Amino acid sequence: MQIASILITGANRGIGYELVSQFAAANPSPDFIYAGCRNPDGADKLKELAQKHPNVNILKIAIGDGSSYQTAVQQVTQDVGDRGLTVLFNNAGILTNRSFEKVTAEEMREDYEINCIGPLMVTKAFYPLLKKAADTSQVKGFSSTRAAVLNMNSGLGLISDNTSGGYYPYRPARAALNMITKSMSIDFKSDGIMAVSIVPGWVATDMGGPKARLTPTQCVDGIRNNVMAKMGEEQNGKVIKWSGEIVDY
Repeated sequence: MQIASILITGANRGIGYELVSQFAAANPSPDFIYAGCRNPDGADKLKELAQKHPNVNILKIAIGDGSSYQTAVQQVTQDVGDRGLTVLFNNAGILTNRSFEKVTAEEMREDYEINCIGPLMVTKAFYPLLKKAADTSQVKGFSSTRAAVLNMNSGLGLISDNTSGGYYPYRPARAALNMITKSMSIDFKSDGIMAVSIVPGWVATDMGGPKARLTPTQCVDGIRNNVMAKMGEEQNGKVIKWSGEIVDY
């Protein structure tokens, strides 16, 4: 799987950091790996990784701050030129678990802003670069090696899998992101850009907690080899588990 360039948001910890780390260590590794995070100055682990791997570039991308998107686009454009950006991985997110009795309107808005509106607006900002990648690629059809948007999602956003209720801010925002991903897959189809939602499973991160079933390494290894390496027309617009299984949302 030869991806020329990839941008990953929320890359300073958890699954995002592991994605950057595994792509940096891959052979072949992308020419450009962009690690987006809210506070690059405080991203010590990313800085260490960038020192070891010259193709790792740290970008300030603060979800909800549109000006940071445009600055990041300018930097990426300077690097990739007419080759464009091959993969945009919208990984950044927050998780707010509130019951019906305790949920507030402010919490609903914040989760929707970060987990749903954020990926949409970041994709809008980088869409011209994704289109350039698709236009100039020698790859035919849909593939993560041509041009793709990957939206990190959650099993908690699957209406078909909601058997426990709760998570009032988080579940609706993630369910809405699945609909956005589906619309992207339709609207981008003529440009040769595919879009999928990825369910990473229960992963031992700050968000998932220490009792989770998967390590970040296991999760990202599955995403790279079971999902990204096998994405094609059948997967376009779908919700896909880290294991490669397409699920009903």
